[in-house]
Amino acid sequence: MKQVICATAILVGIVSFSIHAAEPTGSSVRHRILKYCDPVCELQSQDGAFSLLLEVFRQNKAHRIQAQYEARLTAASVMSDQRGSLIIQADSEGMRTLRAWVLELAEKERDLSMKALQQEVENFKTAYGCVRRADEQEVGTSVPKRLDSETASAELQTYSIVALGDTSANGIRLVRSIPASTVLLDASTAEATGPEIEPCD
Repeated sequence: MKQVICATAILVGIVSFSIHAAEPTGSSVRHRILKYCDPVCELQSQDGAFSLLLEVFRQNKAHRIQAQYEARLTAASVMSDQRGSLIIQADSEGMRTLRAWVLELAEKERDLSMKALQQEVENFKTAYGCVRRADEQEVGTSVPKRLDSETASAELQTYSIVALGDTSANGIRLVRSIPASTVLLDASTAEATGPEIEPCD
């Protein structure tokens, strides 16, 4: 986990540096951009972009965790002697106990996965804070953070997700719009548990 977070932090830093290095200091394009968004505005806009990226990650992984949980429930509901249970009768007390045990395990697995996901989110925030601190040192001033997961979540609801569709008669791969709920789940925030990374403060 630490290696993943550190790599992400380094990548964000490299991308940030590359964007600044791409334009010469005296570039007219850079000058026009800075007229509309000074370094403070730029950092706060970066906060908004990171919030959106992190919320996409959280909701997509939460959707996959929930889908796996529901698959476990479906599998437990159809357990019978026709599906390989040759010892316990389908309508017996033993089978009902086994189903209840499987359902309880599935629920615990989902809860633990959600808690681990929340810890990943917190670690990404910590890693971003380290990169942002370096940006503040470059700017030469402290800039209030504008990380806002609620606003990012609301903004996601206005987006359309484009997915690959069927291939046309001309051999062209078509695209289609799908509901956000197909790949995203705005799950309740769980208690973060798991390995933590140390903040830069």
